[in-house]
Amino acid sequence: MFLSLILCSLLSVFNSYSSLIDDVPVGKFVFNKQEVQNLKAKYGLGTEKLLLELVPLAKRNARPPISNYYVGAVGISRTGKIYFGNNLEFRSVPIAQTVHAEQFLFVLSFLEYDRLDKIAVSAEPCGHCRQFLNEVKGAAKDLKVLVVGKKPRYLGSLLPEPFGPDNLDIDISIYSKRDNKIKIDDKEKDEMVRFALMMANESYAPYSSSYSGVVIKTKDGNLHKGFYIENAAFNPSISPMIAAIIKMVSLGYPYEDISQVVLAEKKDAPVKHEESIRTLLKAISPKAKLRVVKI
Repeated sequence: MFLSLILCSLLSVFNSYSSLIDDVPVGKFVFNKQEVQNLKAKYGLGTEKLLLELVPLAKRNARPPISNYYVGAVGISRTGKIYFGNNLEFRSVPIAQTVHAEQFLFVLSFLEYDRLDKIAVSAEPCGHCRQFLNEVKGAAKDLKVLVVGKKPRYLGSLLPEPFGPDNLDIDISIYSKRDNKIKIDDKEKDEMVRFALMMANESYAPYSSSYSGVVIKTKDGNLHKGFYIENAAFNPSISPMIAAIIKMVSLGYPYEDISQVVLAEKKDAPVKHEESIRTLLKAISPKAKLRVVKI
């Protein structure tokens, strides 16, 4: 009887997963509120169950050429949107530029200023990711973490006695739109420069004030924007280039489609990104051109 119940449960999960594949194409990273409601109604799933069943589908988007270890993360925001995240690795560059699935997921939400309340992951977040997630004020007690096959937990139980913005008296919220007082000339004719400056103006760098932004142009002429996201522990910080790449990947672009990059950063900043961007571009899109605008 017990074995029968287990088999029925496994069959139910498989049927739901195999059916969800039809409604969740590879490369889709954001579901609006109506799409989320439609999925829940169609499959008779509550929010948390839906998040967990979407995790294997998020893993399909991973790009891990070094480890070959695929990781997926899924989160739901306060506006009812669902976001996907996955890990990214880059050959022949410092491994510190690796993007973890949870980072990918949260960067997408940071760029949209859309706070995530619950996330589901294929494995418990590593220490690096726990520290990264703790940059969200209140996350330790408010962020619910669902792990496939385990009981739900809050970030606070995964990261006891955390170190974060509160320890350094930082009141700025990573989810609040910022004005870093960077002057943007309305007469600037170069669209990429103008957007890069706008991204630098919105960047989250409360510890070093190293405001910076990046705009990537792909071969089809589309622009993909990202800003610097700093962490109290520094190492888990996300460069503006990586943030822009996450946005670009979420729209289905391969790295080779990068044709031009504009970086805007403070000339006297203690943290600079020019050289790391050059190294990354040489590895993933060597023909791409980099322009640096000093603020």
